[in-house]
Amino acid sequence: MARTIYVTATEWGVSYTSGSGIEGVELDVYRIVPRVPTADDPMRCAVEYAVKGMRFPNDEAASQYAFDRGYLKVYTGPTWDK
Repeated sequence: MARTIYVTATEWGVSYTSGSGIEGVELDVYRIVPRVPTADDPMRCAVEYAVKGMRFPNDEAASQYAFDRGYLKVYTGPTWDK
């Protein structure tokens, strides 16, 4: 059985947050960027956001926004659903 789903189209990750007092859905588009650690900040990577906490009425609207900007693409093909 085939169905259409969104998948990431670039090195950017896409996440949706809902619940916890959020009306609708918050969209984050991010990527992990390697960096050189320092004595003051030993982290070896940083999170860079293209979109952070943008609110939408539902996840379909958030997905469409990310799709329209090239962060997602449509995958139509076989799935492992039974």
